Amino acid sequence: MHARPLLFAILGVCLSCGKTSHDPSGTSGAGAAGTGGSTSVAGGGNSGSNGGNANQVGEAGEAGNGAVPIDSVTVEPSWRLTNTEYTNSVHDLLGVTVTAPLDPDGSIAGYRVGLGAGDATVQLYHAAAIQVAEDALLHDTTLVSCTTSEIAADNVGCADKFISALAPKVFRRPLDAATKAGLTQLYATIAPKFGFNRGVQAVLEELLQSPYFLYHLELEERALGLGTVDVTGYSMASRLSYLIWSSVPDDELYAKAAAGELSTPAQIREQALRLLSDPKAKLGLQNFYEQWLDVTDLPDSKGAPYTSFGPAQKASVLASFRAQADAALWADSNGLSTLLAGDTAFYDANTAALLGLQTAPGGPLQAGKVNAAERLGILTHPAIMGTFATNTGSHPIHRGTFIWDQILCQPLPDPPANVPPFPGVPANTSTRHAYENFDSPASCQACHARIDPVGFLFENFDTLGTYRTVDDAAQPIDSSANVVGASDSTLNGPTANAVEFVKRLSNSDEVSQCFATQLFRYAEKRLESDADQAFLADLVTRYAQSGQSTKELLSALTQSRGFLQRINEE
Repeated sequence: MHARPLLFAILGVCLSCGKTSHDPSGTSGAGAAGTGGSTSVAGGGNSGSNGGNANQVGEAGEAGNGAVPIDSVTVEPSWRLTNTEYTNSVHDLLGVTVTAPLDPDGSIAGYRVGLGAGDATVQLYHAAAIQVAEDALLHDTTLVSCTTSEIAADNVGCADKFISALAPKVFRRPLDAATKAGLTQLYATIAPKFGFNRGVQAVLEELLQSPYFLYHLELEERALGLGTVDVTGYSMASRLSYLIWSSVPDDELYAKAAAGELSTPAQIREQALRLLSDPKAKLGLQNFYEQWLDVTDLPDSKGAPYTSFGPAQKASVLASFRAQADAALWADSNGLSTLLAGDTAFYDANTAALLGLQTAPGGPLQAGKVNAAERLGILTHPAIMGTFATNTGSHPIHRGTFIWDQILCQPLPDPPANVPPFPGVPANTSTRHAYENFDSPASCQACHARIDPVGFLFENFDTLGTYRTVDDAAQPIDSSANVVGASDSTLNGPTANAVEFVKRLSNSDEVSQCFATQLFRYAEKRLESDADQAFLADLVTRYAQSGQSTKELLSALTQSRGFLQRINEE
């Protein structure tokens, strides 16, 4: 017996602006679901005995213990958990790894966001809830803290203890009386027919499909009406934990929220610094930098003659990448400079040859010094070089575009629709020469005069990120180029190779500003506006004054107007 999939009518999202909107037709839903007073999402019909229309998210009933009826709030915007947030939250709540597939995330400002939910989303959440609930009951014998005799004597009373303990953590706010009654009734409906464990499993499935879990709802703030409102309490606890940990708040954050001690910028900064000192902050920052540096697109395999690259080597490459990024960014100072131009890499038996290091014995990653004449910093790491390449060779255009977009925040326009595909490298021709010929028309030069030189600087790295002096066509590599177009003039001019360029990048104020801007976009789920420029300038100044402390930069982000407030709109 499994809880039926939930319906998402209210949760259609305009992809161009990221705002939620009503869906009066109810066409986003798949049918009726839920129990009276439960937290099922209504759409295309009624939700349980309490009913509800297609513009309501369930029926939370009367508000108790600080909860707000979900159908009484302004609808704008409600972000769904990203898949990373979902899997991290499930793991921290239940100790379970999500193995069921989830609907792909959307993207805004270059970073993943949870957008609207359609039928496929609903069905996948339903399947994931079943998998998680079954695994949780199978592997965690402490999930239900009742003795055998207590279970036998009073099943509903034991389930009530379980619901009271877990549901507020899943929902990230106190449990109101009507929702608790609905969850208890769900258990009482299932357990007599299918047994205690099945009753508990049904409750777990319901919790995991609730909008209270799946969405960043910020109910109390949305209930305050139109305009700008401060974000405090349980909503701020969630903002802090999902920014820094990409997961649910801990008990101390809940206690601070209950005590009204997440109300001032100083209180919020204090808790941000506490969360940043926890090891879970590394997972949260990884969620940012893996998207910023685009390594989530590293392929699972490569073509001939690189067919030895497969899932095991990919896993090692990503582990090496994360270790190098973490070592740089979590240092007390010089975080970005070390990330871009540090000479320490982390390697195992699968990655030693790629990094030009002596083969390591089997076991955990080891730190080693790379040949600084050949490679420096994260931009020459196999994870990035392997991502911005073809399956069989380098790709100067992709590599150059990546630097301009992600490292310099000077994006170029998309290519015109009629650009033919790259024809490949002719015999006895270098990769560089083939791309120079391909991009030679005058109509291409406005962009490629900037893209290609930067891409050519990284020609010493093959499709796996291994250093080389001849390319895939067995032609000598010329990695020198004349960089043009950077706002920071120190980055322009004749440049010998990638090593020289990353050293310049590591000392560039423009790059520091871009790094802070990228983190701002990630945190705010939007591009910066003119109104944000003063805050961004202050953010960069504070980052520099802190000696490039990532902790300082992240804690400073929690003081932005976008983080401390929200705007409720119709």
